[in-house]
Amino acid sequence: MNGSAMDSWQLTTPRLLLRRLIPGDKPALLEMLGDYEVVKNLARWPHPVQPDMIDDLIARHQTDQPGGFAIIYGDELAGLISEGAGIGFMLSRRFWGVGIMTEALAAVQNHLMTTKSLEALHGGAFVDNPASIRVFEKCGWREVPGQMQFCPARGHDVQLRDFVKCARYDWLEPVHTDRLILRPAGPQDFEAIHEIVADKELAEILLWPWPASAEITRDRLTNAKARAGLVSAVTLNGEPIGRVSAGGGTIGFMIRRAFWGKGYATEAVTAKIAQAFQSPDVTTLTAGAWEGNHASKRILEKLGFEQIGWGKQHAPAKGADLEGPQYRLTRTAWEALH
Repeated sequence: MNGSAMDSWQLTTPRLLLRRLIPGDKPALLEMLGDYEVVKNLARWPHPVQPDMIDDLIARHQTDQPGGFAIIYGDELAGLISEGAGIGFMLSRRFWGVGIMTEALAAVQNHLMTTKSLEALHGGAFVDNPASIRVFEKCGWREVPGQMQFCPARGHDVQLRDFVKCARYDWLEPVHTDRLILRPAGPQDFEAIHEIVADKELAEILLWPWPASAEITRDRLTNAKARAGLVSAVTLNGEPIGRVSAGGGTIGFMIRRAFWGKGYATEAVTAKIAQAFQSPDVTTLTAGAWEGNHASKRILEKLGFEQIGWGKQHAPAKGADLEGPQYRLTRTAWEALH
């Protein structure tokens, strides 16, 4: 991307220009979205499409956050691709089979991971859409368990194949410790994690919205980072007992109250640190704790984190800004300890 101004919001590839939609694109959009063979593969567009829906889409592209790119091949609108942690795309039937979408997705994922600093992306395709599945596979995405998704054009649920892409590493494989298994978090962990964040005493030491929102909990268990394994469910004998994450190179963790005092948090964080340092790109990890959170500070210090200063962050459950120590762990220090 060349800048933030509306007239410079674009990407280029050897064959493509990716830019905002403009009013002149409406006839091509009507043709593409009027084709049942295109929209039957989409999760949000009905058939037949209403022209005012296309007007709304074009209008959104005139704002500061258009949310996607028009794909221009030659001088024609060939398709659309979204911009964000969740990736979706569509391609006019006239341009199928020549690699346009693979080229567009490669450009957009690189843009999101380098200029937007998104560590993980997710997307999906219906099981009977092999062309889109191949696009994800060609661009290095990995498949994760899918779900049923309503298709407005078909009028019923269709099985979805879900895919994730990590920026620097691939953490999808479960991690086994002496007593625990860390696996990518998912919807099946909702009750265990929401039990933690709905406990006000526990929420007061977490950077989590308060009052606890079921919608936010579900989102944090199903977003791109969770699907890619940056957020792990901590399980004991198959039961989820907590959560540990390493997004943005920052370690975070929470354990259900019933499992405190048995070393599970230390065991889980140790495993997540070791997993993070498997990537040659990760040389330093950070963490923080509020001053009154003595248990978390002890865990971090036990694992070799050194205090590098103090920080202040808003504690939603307390409704106040709190100070606390900030920690750092280098690969060199970790290897010296282990």
